[in-house]
Amino acid sequence: MPQDFWKGRENSGEKIRLGESLVFDRSRNIIFLSKQQLLPEDRVALGFAKVLEDTTIDYVLVAGYTAILFGRGRRSDDIDFILDRIGEHGFMRLCEKARETGFTVMQGDIPSDEAVKTLYYRYLAQGYSIRFMYKDMILPNVEAKLASTNLHKYALTHSIIVVINNESMIRISPLELQIAYKLYLGSDKDIGDAVFLYTLFKEAINNDGLDVWCRKLRVNCNVLEADKQ
Repeated sequence: MPQDFWKGRENSGEKIRLGESLVFDRSRNIIFLSKQQLLPEDRVALGFAKVLEDTTIDYVLVAGYTAILFGRGRRSDDIDFILDRIGEHGFMRLCEKARETGFTVMQGDIPSDEAVKTLYYRYLAQGYSIRFMYKDMILPNVEAKLASTNLHKYALTHSIIVVINNESMIRISPLELQIAYKLYLGSDKDIGDAVFLYTLFKEAINNDGLDVWCRKLRVNCNVLEADKQ
């Protein structure tokens, strides 16, 4: 990633500066984020995202870590990735690259092709998630599963690229879907995440798109204004 990728790209056209450290380029669906210090969640998420980018596996990050990435003051034990529907050979490539970069699978070792195939058919192919641990760090860990719903497929197709400190990148779910789905989950933590993201990105949110997702998921968008945290 070019070191000057950030410079000169804010506040022109559809580029919206949302703070000293955040610019949303709506025209290209890219968010530029500057972070002074990376959290453990950041290091694990960015490390796994690079594995997926290097192996050309389409993916999208979903769930609570999205809010943490942008500065919400809470922690998470797992970082949720949705992967395109790779077969056993794709999973073998993923595991090989993961091993090279310090990841191990929590459900079992991956020293051989046969071991990897067993994990694939026992977990991913059955709709279950695989958990990856980074450099013996039990928490936080990566929870990866294959896309299985229309929401997963939409998030994959319409993902947003987040560029962090001009050197790392990760793909996240569309904000409108992410916010509505957090309201749908309904816990205090999830609603807090939704309000945090809505408040932070309010100037850049596609309100019509948000309304559509709120209607589809049968949630009340008004809580986003009424329950700011």
